[in-house]
Amino acid sequence: MTEEEAEQLRLTGEEWLRPMRNRQTHSRGPSIVLQSPTITSVRANPPTITTVTPLDFFIAFEPRTAPVNMDSLGVRARKGIFSKSLTDRLNPYIHGTTIQAKNLEVPTGTFHIEIEIADNEGQKTFEEYYLQVSE
Repeated sequence: MTEEEAEQLRLTGEEWLRPMRNRQTHSRGPSIVLQSPTITSVRANPPTITTVTPLDFFIAFEPRTAPVNMDSLGVRARKGIFSKSLTDRLNPYIHGTTIQAKNLEVPTGTFHIEIEIADNEGQKTFEEYYLQVSE
């Protein structure tokens, strides 16, 4: 995301501490396997990823009952009712059923990130994370 978009989406300290409604689903849709950066706190609501910029970004989408439909991928940053799709910016890094990016520049701050994916039978998985980025 651009620095201007980051300004709109960056969470304040108060927003960071406020619990999210946590729409995580553990359906029969594809598994979202975040390999890099790693989740640093699974007890937070939602789970927290703490990293530095630039970062290596690697996510695998693994089928459960049907092949993964990468055309259904949605990655968004959200703050309240405002959201920004990041999916198009990640398209160059999609390889098969993974997203692989090295030295990805990300603005610093704390963000609410949502990832949604479905399989070829339409079964969806939705997960959300806090992303805390420093230099």
